[in-house]
Amino acid sequence: MAAVWERPAAEVAEFLDERVGEQELTVANGEFEGGEQLDYATWKRRYTEAMARKASVVIEKDEHGFYAWCPELKGCQSQGNTLEETLANIKEAIELYLETLPPDERDVLLSQEILTTAVEVNA
Repeated sequence: MAAVWERPAAEVAEFLDERVGEQELTVANGEFEGGEQLDYATWKRRYTEAMARKASVVIEKDEHGFYAWCPELKGCQSQGNTLEETLANIKEAIELYLETLPPDERDVLLSQEILTTAVEVNA
């Protein structure tokens, strides 16, 4: 019996785990030309483990050190005495923030395109 689901991989895996368990399953992955047949364990590992994503970060320097914030994630901010420390701190803050979100909301927030540039002004 074949079923077609257009749902996030984590949601499909949760559904299958609850109803099927360790039974032998084959998953046809339509993302590749001609499809690809995967055993369920391989598919689950490939598509439900954390993906590396990118988030925009703005870093400001002042007399106290560095301050960083992520425009996509309202309220997600951090600081540090050095640039390296600040980058490590904001990365951790972003990862912790994302852990609190459902996968679909995480995808929406991280799919925003934030562009930054500098403009010359007369002052």
